[in-house]
Amino acid sequence: MTHYWDAATRPLSEAQNYSGCNQPTKEMVESYPMITGTPITESPDYDPLHFWQNRDPRFTSTIAYNGCKWELSGKKDRIQWTYQGHSTLNPSSSGFYCRKAINVSYTPYYTERSSTDWIEIRFTEVLMNYAECAAENGKSDEAYGVLKRIRQRAGIEAGSNGMYGLKANMSHDEMIAAIMLERKIEFAYEGKRYWDLRRRRMFASEMNGTRRHGLLPKLKISPVEFDKIKDNIDIDKDYTTYFKDSVVVLDQKYEINFQNNYYFYAIPNKHLETNSKLEQTQDWDNGTFNPYE
Repeated sequence: MTHYWDAATRPLSEAQNYSGCNQPTKEMVESYPMITGTPITESPDYDPLHFWQNRDPRFTSTIAYNGCKWELSGKKDRIQWTYQGHSTLNPSSSGFYCRKAINVSYTPYYTERSSTDWIEIRFTEVLMNYAECAAENGKSDEAYGVLKRIRQRAGIEAGSNGMYGLKANMSHDEMIAAIMLERKIEFAYEGKRYWDLRRRRMFASEMNGTRRHGLLPKLKISPVEFDKIKDNIDIDKDYTTYFKDSVVVLDQKYEINFQNNYYFYAIPNKHLETNSKLEQTQDWDNGTFNPYE
């Protein structure tokens, strides 16, 4: 069985008939810690102008950004540009692309005929589920052990204290927050985040009242001039010479406003009409059914 993941996720110039899905936001990009495991807000080594440097290796494996090497379609040393005015068809509105589950050897023809298996659950999620259960039962040492194991596998440095950037002696709430952040990073674009926010009723605290943002690079010189030199640019040294990043709002019209009744779906009217004994879910039209009882 084939699917369109590669086509829908890759830039249109390296896909066929589909594009524009799974574009990481600025908020997602900033969720990844440094290589030391320290959040970017707490690290003196974080450089917002060169935000990709010294990050959690999962950042590089998941996020394609302006000027990074991304050898799609088997093109050796191919560079992904996302700056405004670039000739890329249907460019990313956020300035980023998702690299996860992409078969870089596919030519555009095969991107809408991908045979890459979809992984519904993997061993890391089994471990994360265990860590969450341990934390909820006051077994913080076991939860710490899982988080350290996952961060070690990801390539985060242990540090002199062997904590992989984790805060020591976390409270219950701090540990749960650390686990949910680790899930967000580890399972990015694997279809887990929505359900995590929903099952723990975190939409209001995490999302409501916010808007998503992108980070669009703009050239400081003309595209014609840049085309002449872009193959020889070292973005780690020359990025700010040629680019200035601009924050853009992706949700122009509305802030995110997830209502409490969304946590439990309404029963469709056609089912209510078919079976008179069914009750509508509470907080929906004349609903009386309490899902908790």
